[in-house]
Amino acid sequence: MGFQSYGALKILHEHWRPWEITTVGPSFPSAPIPIYVGAIWFMFFKNTQFNLNLFYVLWGLASFPLIYWTFRQLSGPRVALLSLFILAVMRWNITFARNSFPPSLIPFFMFGTLALLLHGLRTRKRWPFAISGFLFAAGLYTYQSYALFLFVVPICGLYECATRWKEVKTNAKMLVLFSLVFAVTSSFYVYPMLKAPNGRFGEHSIFARVKQQHSIQ
Repeated sequence: MGFQSYGALKILHEHWRPWEITTVGPSFPSAPIPIYVGAIWFMFFKNTQFNLNLFYVLWGLASFPLIYWTFRQLSGPRVALLSLFILAVMRWNITFARNSFPPSLIPFFMFGTLALLLHGLRTRKRWPFAISGFLFAAGLYTYQSYALFLFVVPICGLYECATRWKEVKTNAKMLVLFSLVFAVTSSFYVYPMLKAPNGRFGEHSIFARVKQQHSIQ
């Protein structure tokens, strides 16, 4: 918790401006969004442990309407309410929020991306694709495990192609817009990662381990 607050206060008072996963304090890594938004939070609320926890609690709660909206568009209100109930009683949000753990922000960006993409496919409006592309990329700036979600969206896209091909085909230009917004927004994060492949991602990547041991086994 202290390192998350420390990073936010450095941004506020020391003009620190990180744009990639960076080390806060002696050894604690953090991504930009938790500490930048935390800095904005501390502009209005005193930097105490309670207020820091409250910040993460509100982020967790903000994801619940997006979770409901995503499942409602896929399977209707009954499945959406059941899914929301299961996720609520699992207490993942409570565990993450009480530790001020950055992954508690991830569901907001995940389900914001999916909900708006589904809404765009059904309404053929431009703004849902633009915002979902931004949220899809912005999630990269929350925590490194979000990178796995980059594989989820194409899988969902294949499902939509198989079940609603006409809607996907009609929104082809909008999907290009979504991809362009994602590419531009994520470039500030992807470039440093490619430039330093042995950084935070390299430490936890299975590919780095395969290369080190010269064995896929």
